Order: sequence, then C-alpha cells, then structure tokens
Amino acid sequence: PVTDTGSYYMNGFASGQYYLRSDVMYDTYTGNGDGILHITRFDLPNKKVSGTFSFTAPLVKGNAGTASVTITNGAFTDLDMRVY
Repeated sequence: PVTDTGSYYMNGFASGQYYLRSDVMYDTYTGNGDGILHITRFDLPNKKVSGTFSFTAPLVKGNAGTASVTITNGAFTDLDMRVY
C-alpha cells in the first residue's frame, strides 16, 4: 500500500489500466506490463494525494489491433483519497 511520498512499481498489488472503449482494456496487473507511480504529495490529514505515473500495459480484453499501450507523463493533483 501507498503510505507516503515516493516511487511505487505497478506490478501485482497496484496496476495501471487504460480503456480504449468499454470492451477494450489494457492492464499492467497481468504481470506482463510494468510501470511506476511517483507520489509527490501524500496529505493524510486532508486526504489528498498528487503524483505522476507512466506504464506499458498489454491488451487483456477485447480486440484493438495493438498488443500493448504505453502511457507517459500521466499526472494527478490533489485527488481525494479513501483511508481504510
């Protein structure tokens, strides 16, 4: 689990997903993809998180004509997070 700022690899526990359409999905969770998540802000009292990400994911659902996708320069700022 993510508990602080830092870098986290997308394999097994965390995954990167890309949906081309509702019937076409790419996902790093299968073990054939990889990626990294950089958490730059982890504000537990205010339940906000920010960071960047990139990943390469294989096709796991549907037919899109490409075996994998590469996502680069992904970013998110001050997303609300759930704390369990």
